[in-house]
Amino acid sequence: MPSTDPFRFAILSDAHVHDIAADYGLPDAPEALSVRPLADTMRSTRVFNESKAALLRALEEIAARGIRHVVITGDYTDDGQGPARTAAQAIFCEAEERLGLRIFLTVGNHDVFADDGRHRTKRFLTASGGYGVLTSDPERRDPDARFVALRPDMRCLGSPAGLAPFATFGFMPREDDILWETPFGTDPDPEARRYAVTSPDGQRREWLFDASYLVEPVAGLRFLMIDANVFVPLNPGQMLADMTFEDSTNAGWTALLRHKPFLLDWIGRAAEAARRDGARLIAFSHYPVLDPLDGTGADERALLGETDMVKRRPSPEVAEALIAAGITVHVSGHLHVNDTAQGRNDGGVLTNIAMPALCGFPPAYKIATLCAEGLGIETVSLDAMPLDARLMQLYAREAARDGLETGGLLAAGDYGAFLHAHIGRIATRRYLKRDWPQDLAEAIRLLTLGDLAGLALTAEPVTLEDFLRTGGLAGAGVAEAGKAGLVDPSLSDLPATELVGDWYRLRMGSDLGLKAIAAERRTAYAALARAFAGRDWPEDSLQRPLALAMRMMTAYAEGLPSGNFTLDWDSGAIRGD
Repeated sequence: MPSTDPFRFAILSDAHVHDIAADYGLPDAPEALSVRPLADTMRSTRVFNESKAALLRALEEIAARGIRHVVITGDYTDDGQGPARTAAQAIFCEAEERLGLRIFLTVGNHDVFADDGRHRTKRFLTASGGYGVLTSDPERRDPDARFVALRPDMRCLGSPAGLAPFATFGFMPREDDILWETPFGTDPDPEARRYAVTSPDGQRREWLFDASYLVEPVAGLRFLMIDANVFVPLNPGQMLADMTFEDSTNAGWTALLRHKPFLLDWIGRAAEAARRDGARLIAFSHYPVLDPLDGTGADERALLGETDMVKRRPSPEVAEALIAAGITVHVSGHLHVNDTAQGRNDGGVLTNIAMPALCGFPPAYKIATLCAEGLGIETVSLDAMPLDARLMQLYAREAARDGLETGGLLAAGDYGAFLHAHIGRIATRRYLKRDWPQDLAEAIRLLTLGDLAGLALTAEPVTLEDFLRTGGLAGAGVAEAGKAGLVDPSLSDLPATELVGDWYRLRMGSDLGLKAIAAERRTAYAALARAFAGRDWPEDSLQRPLALAMRMMTAYAEGLPSGNFTLDWDSGAIRGD
């Protein structure tokens, strides 16, 4: 960069804005608020009603730091519905007009769908109890709902129509941009930015809009904003009334290599031009280009099978292609994971900085400081954000009325505590139920940390079948001696489901997850991991999957720095701060 002064900009991701103050036309809204049920939040990987407040707070804090440029790596709307688009657009306009920020967007899989969109259906609390349904789908029915109301603007639009309200936030050029282009040239007209994609059987060929762009907002710094959504036409025999394209959620960069090869050519040209001009180039897209979970893919497949996270990990060919194209730094969202990953070959090194979500654990954004020697990253938590008292009262009423087990959510004193409780809740009520093998999940619900210590130390393996048949460890010859030395007696009776909650806190938060786990628990988990790793457990033993889980947990805890760190431009070396 021409100047030697450090330059700062902010990055955030996955705001998933839902506006509780928006007028959805609900016939029976509690306190005139459009509130999604707590029951839905407790089944989701993200929270809904707090999302707008989290985005507003992040932007206010960023402006207060004197930062003026903000990159958002997609999923800025809840699910692409009209009221969510309106709310997000209003927030970004106010941020620019009142706070003096400049917003740059990439597009996520929740913001648009293919060219014509798709239906969305959401539940809302009612003042009289229960829930009502708003939907864009005229065929939707729900016999348990207080009402089912057809509202066409609940539909998620396609692209470019769904991006039109956000055109000024990077998708179209501005007069003060030093450089702005797309993979197709400098013409911003959507019709000049289309590409062909064909169904697997070759019978359908569609021309879709690509929202990628390159912008130089300040001299010597270029943002390469990549539309990595890949919507492949379904074969004619597979098409449904409202689903004529494959969902992009699991596609990501692996599909991009096949269906958007023109992007790689453009990326290579952009990287070469940046080198020629002495500019720093940073790439952004919604999807990761490297495995953001510390190389645990093989263990996850062995332990849990083809989970959503396994499906969403990019193939090794992605990193190879981007290194060959000259990309060194890429920032992603989508997985709601705070992590750092690197890939190296003889051609260079690629670093992927994975962004946490504003609406999930851990809620945070990042400040990037660009200087001659490297890129500094500071991760800023939103834990201290106050909770909306109106929402907490509505949640309490819903929980009492419907008999919800809220798992500490209602006792939370701030946003951080709320999301800490939320991930603990979904760890056992969603992930353990959906992703983990049923027999292993059943065993985990019966175990304590003391039991795990005994299993790690016992001389004879215990089969999972025998454990479940006998209903526990009694009479199974599990070691008692030495357990206290492995796990502090004060933690011996802690349910193993608590470990599962912390397993997911580490998985999603890395450095931030470590900070969210009590020191005595971290010590116990490390000791258990070492003990389980000391044996080659038989295939049918209960210890074998437990050892895999503990090895993955160790990898989450010991990966590259992901909170505050500095990345060296030339070597790719990362130094934790």
